[in-house]
Amino acid sequence: MPLNFSTNKPLSVHSMNTGKFCRICLFTKRLVDVLKMDEANIEKWFERVKEYFQVSMSRHDNKSTYLCRYCMQIIEDRIDEQNTVMKNQRIIGFLDEMSQKNVVKSIQQEDGQ
Repeated sequence: MPLNFSTNKPLSVHSMNTGKFCRICLFTKRLVDVLKMDEANIEKWFERVKEYFQVSMSRHDNKSTYLCRYCMQIIEDRIDEQNTVMKNQRIIGFLDEMSQKNVVKSIQQEDGQ
């Protein structure tokens, strides 16, 4: 019998038959049906699930289109982390550029320019 990974308890046959379980972790509570979102969010969440969990979701298969709030939060946290890393890399690039300019300026001053 499949296990619900978030609770480590057996998944009930009833919940499997209705498809009301998280597509990622099989959790059966705090679910959001992606197909009930507006069109832009449907595509956004399908893409996010594919990117972060390598799971393809589709309107046209018979698999669950539900995500639990926990898995959605994992994805949102990962996106926040990526954004922070990108900002930090821009700062590091700027500091490196400033450092290079200071080195050039220092060399020019040593050469009497």
